[in-house]
Amino acid sequence: MTVFETEADRIEARLTDQRQQLRANPANRVLELAIADGDERVRQLRRDHAVHVRVEQERAADATQRDADARAALEAKLVADYRAAGPGITETEARAALPDLLHRHRIAELDRRDAALVEAKRRIGAF
Repeated sequence: MTVFETEADRIEARLTDQRQQLRANPANRVLELAIADGDERVRQLRRDHAVHVRVEQERAADATQRDADARAALEAKLVADYRAAGPGITETEARAALPDLLHRHRIAELDRRDAALVEAKRRIGAF
């Protein structure tokens, strides 16, 4: 539920009360205009909600695609490096070694981050 939807629901509840008042006093032109304005505001909020939901879905799909592309690129690089490291290694053998290569890459990445953290702590300690 978005803020747009919440606001639209709140306005619709108020419009229900106003419509009851209008039934009791059908000659109240000010109330008619307020109801018409409220209806338009609800339509606008519902459109904004739909746009917001669509944009969020597109962002999520884009992020998923970027993650998939990044993983595919990393896998291709690791396989190429593995094949280049040893002559005669086939694509199938390199693909079979991919889980181990990814594990080693993750460990190397964690070690790199740890080293960067130690360096940052050393620099901060120097102040």
